[in-house]
Amino acid sequence: LKCDRGSGGNGVLRLAMSLINELWKKVSPNLRLITCAAYLAAFICVLIFPSFDRKTEIEEHGLIGHGYASSDFTGAWPKRLRSVIKQIESGHGLALALAQALEEAELVAHHMNFTTPGGLSSSLTYTVASSRRGDSREAVVVVCAANWTAGKRQMAKASWTLGIGVVLAQFLKTVPWLSKDVFVVFVDGSLPYGAGARAWLRAYLGGTSAVRRGTLRQAVVIDTSSSPSTLLTEVEGVNGMVPNQDLVNTFVANAEKYGLPIQHREPWESVFHTLLNGGVHSSHSPFLELHVPAFTVRGTKGKQERASVDVDQFMRSLEGLVRSLSYNLQQLHHSFNFYFFTGPNRHISSGLYLYPVFAMQLPLISFLMTTPAYRDIRSFLVGLGSVAVVILAAGSPIFLLGTNADLASALAGLLPAAGLGAGG
Repeated sequence: LKCDRGSGGNGVLRLAMSLINELWKKVSPNLRLITCAAYLAAFICVLIFPSFDRKTEIEEHGLIGHGYASSDFTGAWPKRLRSVIKQIESGHGLALALAQALEEAELVAHHMNFTTPGGLSSSLTYTVASSRRGDSREAVVVVCAANWTAGKRQMAKASWTLGIGVVLAQFLKTVPWLSKDVFVVFVDGSLPYGAGARAWLRAYLGGTSAVRRGTLRQAVVIDTSSSPSTLLTEVEGVNGMVPNQDLVNTFVANAEKYGLPIQHREPWESVFHTLLNGGVHSSHSPFLELHVPAFTVRGTKGKQERASVDVDQFMRSLEGLVRSLSYNLQQLHHSFNFYFFTGPNRHISSGLYLYPVFAMQLPLISFLMTTPAYRDIRSFLVGLGSVAVVILAAGSPIFLLGTNADLASALAGLLPAAGLGAGG
C-alpha cells in the first residue's frame, strides 16, 4: 500500500509537470505578445481608474463629533467673529493688528523670529487653548497661514484667516468638551517650503518653544482670503504623502452638515500636482514629513463666482473637526493612507489602481526571461550588481549629507559658499 501511495503521488506530480511543460511550450513562443497585451489592458485600466471609485467612509469607531454633537458657536460668538475680522481688516500693519486682537481676546501670544534656509527673515505668532479636562499629553494644531507679504489689500485678504484663528482659540478656552490642548499658530503662508510651520515645528520638537503640551497628534491648516466661494481641501504633501483619509472625511462631513461647498482636486489633477511636487510649499507638508496627519483648507474664488462662504458656518465646521479630534485617543487612523478623491464623498484607494501598475511590469519580466543575455545566471547577477553599484554611488553622498550633520558641517567649512544651504 505504501508503494502504491507513493507511486500515485509521483504520478500526480509527473502529470502536473507535464501539463506545465506543455503549457509553456504553447505560451513561450507568444510570451512577449501576451505580456504586451497585458500591459495594454493594464494601461487602459490606469487611464480610466477614476471610474472605479467608491464612497468615502469615516472608519474610526465611536466618532460622534461630526454627526450628533450640536454646535456651541452661538449667541454672541458670531458677532464677536465678525467684529475681530473687521478690526483686523481696518488695522495698520498685519503683525500689529494680530497682536492687538490676541490681547483683546485675553490670549497669551508667543512671538518667534526665524530665518529661512534661503535667507529670508520672518516671524510667527502662536497661542494655546488649554483643555479643562485633559492631561496635556496630546495636542492638536490649527495653523492659520495668511499672506503676510506687503501688497494691495493685504489686510483685507488676511483678515478672515487671522480673525478665525483668534476667535477659535478664544472660543476653545471656554468649551467644556475639549480633551486635548489646541495650538493656534499664525504663519506667513507665502514663504517657500512651508517655512513658517516648519520653523514652529523645529522649535517645538527641539525644546526651544515657549510652550510645550505633549505629542502633536493631528493638524489642519487654514489658508483663505476673505469671502471665498469654495473650500478646497489640499491633501498632497511632499513626495506624494497624504494624511489618513479619516481626518479629511471628518472635516468634509462637518462642512456638509453646515452646507459649505467642498471640493477636492480631480484625480488626474492630483496626479500631476503630485508629479510636480506641488505640495512641497504647503504649510501642512512639514507635519506630514513628521508623520503628523495634516491637510489644508484653502478658500478659493473664481472670477465669475459671486457667492461667498458663510464665515459663521465655516467656524462651526472647524469646531466640529476639533471636537472630533479631541474625542479620540491618539489620532484618526483607521482609513486609507494613500488615495485619490473623485468628489467630496468618493475616492479611489491604492488597492484598486496599483494592481494594473504591477501588470504593466510583465513585459519587462518576459523580455528578461527570453533574452539570451539574461538566461545566463552569471550575466544576470553581474547586471544586478552593476545596477546596485550605480544606485549606491549616486545615492550615498546625498543620503550621508541628509542624515549626518557632522559631515554636512565639515563640508560647509570646506566650502563656505555652501554654508547657507547646509545650515537649512
